[in-house]
Amino acid sequence: RTEAVVDLELGRSSGYGGLSFRADRKWTQPRFLNSEGQQGFEAAHLVPARWLDLSGTCGGSPLGLAIFDHPDNLRHPTAWFLVEKTMGSEKESWPDFYSNAALLGKEPLRLAAGERLDLFYRVLVHPGAGRSEELDVEFERFRGITPEQGLFSKETKPCR
Repeated sequence: RTEAVVDLELGRSSGYGGLSFRADRKWTQPRFLNSEGQQGFEAAHLVPARWLDLSGTCGGSPLGLAIFDHPDNLRHPTAWFLVEKTMGSEKESWPDFYSNAALLGKEPLRLAAGERLDLFYRVLVHPGAGRSEELDVEFERFRGITPEQGLFSKETKPCR
């Protein structure tokens, strides 16, 4: 929760602005899938959707992470800013996979002094590739929860 202390404008900066996830360097074979059925980087980049799933392999284990955009969030369904590229140099390179709820992707956001910006997301870590039907069910569960009710999460194992 953020409250502006002065009038401000959060500028459009290549799509950033909401909850972000950058995959570990050991993450390979990425797959982007959104609630609208678009699969792959080019198909899902900057497309408004209720949720985004990034699946792949990390340290040899298949896993995935879904981010759900709550219907009460400003500009829901959000567009998702995605990155899929190689970082580093010829000597040492690694894959870079990134996703972000692009709250500022299409236009700046203005907040007057005293105005609040509340955003509510859910992150679900799951084994293997996310399946649309299951993620739609999880989104419907999330839709019924308010930020005041909160969420709990199960312990997850870090990527090694």
